[in-house]
Amino acid sequence: MLASIAIDPLMAAIGPSPASTEALSEAAATASHAPDGAMLALLATVFVLALFVGVEITTKIPPTLHTPLMSGSNAISGITIVGALIAAGAD
Repeated sequence: MLASIAIDPLMAAIGPSPASTEALSEAAATASHAPDGAMLALLATVFVLALFVGVEITTKIPPTLHTPLMSGSNAISGITIVGALIAAGAD
């Protein structure tokens, strides 16, 4: 029932199709399951370890290297954005 309530506005906008309604309902029902305790513990452990490693790496960078590293990082981000805009505009 919950999946059909969430899908109804979408179906009203794009038009009903029995195959797509069933597929979306099934996908919504499958995606609504929460991870079990073991998976949640694993994800929390990975998150905490990544946080620790990130803080350790970030604090070890000397101030003289901060500006060049950020400049390179910003350039890579800019190239990624330009590439995404070009890909989005291509037909």
